[in-house]
Amino acid sequence: MHLNLLIADHDPAVFSLARAALLRRDCSTEAAFSGFDCLARARAGGIDAVLLDLDMPNTDGFSVLAELTRLPSAPAVLLMTCATDPRIEQSVAKGQALAALPKPVDFDLALRLLSRRSNAECVHLHLPLDRPSFLPIAAQALARGTLFLENAPILQSDTPLEIALETPMGRLTLTGASDSTVRFPGRYGLGVRLDDLGAVDQERLRALSNATPEPISAVPRPAADTSAGDDYFRRGFDKLETGKYDSALIDLRHALELEPDNALFRATCQRAEAHAGMHKAAVLFRRAEEQSDPAEALKLIDDAIRLDSSRATYHCEAARLTLRIGGALDKAEAHIAEAIHLAPSDPAPRHLFAQMLERAGRYQEALWACDAALQLFPGDKDLAKLLTRLRRKCGNS
Repeated sequence: MHLNLLIADHDPAVFSLARAALLRRDCSTEAAFSGFDCLARARAGGIDAVLLDLDMPNTDGFSVLAELTRLPSAPAVLLMTCATDPRIEQSVAKGQALAALPKPVDFDLALRLLSRRSNAECVHLHLPLDRPSFLPIAAQALARGTLFLENAPILQSDTPLEIALETPMGRLTLTGASDSTVRFPGRYGLGVRLDDLGAVDQERLRALSNATPEPISAVPRPAADTSAGDDYFRRGFDKLETGKYDSALIDLRHALELEPDNALFRATCQRAEAHAGMHKAAVLFRRAEEQSDPAEALKLIDDAIRLDSSRATYHCEAARLTLRIGGALDKAEAHIAEAIHLAPSDPAPRHLFAQMLERAGRYQEALWACDAALQLFPGDKDLAKLLTRLRRKCGNS
């Protein structure tokens, strides 16, 4: 079946990659580098499918998608994105888009999805996973008979699947169907409802979770032959999946006490500890925002950072509060440097850094910092306004 594909992405490199990947296939490719061009070409007709980037300059990709679905002969749409926006899953669930593919896009998979003869035809996925990524997936499969795969294509519910999980410990192939109800709070990806796991699959999952470098043959054992910590583990995993982190941690620690050498239990327990820490940190941050005393607020923020140091917002707020109570500038600068490292695509920490230098009377340094930030974020109005003010101050000093 010959397909006419429209690749709508502001980056010409994406079209080049698509054209190279699909060169020997029975399809033709055209490019559109803006939402306006995409709609104009689709309205002209003759397009079977659109691969639509949701993040194009001056364009709301979801508005373009809505317009495409209203066309009399609407083309099939595959979304291309790096974002984690709930509207992406909603667009696929409502049938506005056939699927959402993470970048870099697997164009072979895109063509397979578009060429399916019926909705009952199985979709084959191949996903490479490192060991830390595989362990929670194995835990979920054993505890619930489901998978949740981040950075995987988002497909319409009940799409039949065959998933090859390629891990450093070996390869595992599972079958099932996509299921949008299988998910973790605040995370986006592909939910899978597995076919019934037999004894061989269960043993293979356990073997890979505890694998040594030597290959391990899968030896069936009766499903009823459960380990000492299984009951605690299953209860703890169910609670972890529903966001009851502290309660989950109690059960998972019991499971680990009963089987201290079980790598799967240990990895899941560590994950629960991390989630519990992040949850407590978020609570402390909210309390700090409600605190009228900046010194007390800073103590709460410091405690939040000790529990979860991965949030640029926490470091920015710690820097602001440090300056507000007259703390050392180098401590505030250290927080800002960490925020910039954690959120390199966010102009806010760089803006705050230039403001801090301005307040300290270091106008020339502030000007350099602001100018460098504007080179990275040329359209940022707050940075442009600050730069104008700093130039005036440096000219008067």
